[in-house]
Amino acid sequence: MEKIIGVDLDEVLSQTLDDALKYNKYMFNGIPIKRKDVLNYYIHQIPKYNAGVEDSKQWFDNFLASKKANSLKPVTGAKRKLMELKKKGYSLVVVTARPEEFKDMTWKWVNRHFTGIFDDMVFANHLTKNAVSKVDLCKNLGIQIMIEDNLHYATELAKAGIKVYLFDKPRNQEYNPKIHKNIVKVKKWKDIDL
Repeated sequence: MEKIIGVDLDEVLSQTLDDALKYNKYMFNGIPIKRKDVLNYYIHQIPKYNAGVEDSKQWFDNFLASKKANSLKPVTGAKRKLMELKKKGYSLVVVTARPEEFKDMTWKWVNRHFTGIFDDMVFANHLTKNAVSKVDLCKNLGIQIMIEDNLHYATELAKAGIKVYLFDKPRNQEYNPKIHKNIVKVKKWKDIDL
């Protein structure tokens, strides 16, 4: 049986948040925003911003549609660890919450920084009417392990029987080992032990 690992994109493969903040001039819905304020990916759920889903989607989509999104830097250590996993025989698939409308630019970015590493890429289309859960995407592809930075997704995936390596980020500090035995919190790519 082929071993398949799903890998999230934003803040797992690419250093996205800082560039998105910069592009949006550190503002969200007319209110100043800093990296430390982003304790939730769904910025519209942070009360002080008084925003709707469409505001969050537009804020991020405008950035992805810009040329700045093409120059995102990869996360340190990602390529080395992924090449190691590929050599061990794992099939690697990008599983991103991004909208599919950014498929071409996303593939170009991935192929530029992770040439020959990924076998496929799927889009959850979150914050759109075509949204699909990461759990459903992973189950349909037979993914047994997921590398993620979002505690909400990690918890859903773990409950579905998928082992999750969860990157330690400010927005998932409410994690504790009792949430689910299938979640392993890691600080860096080199901490992923497979």
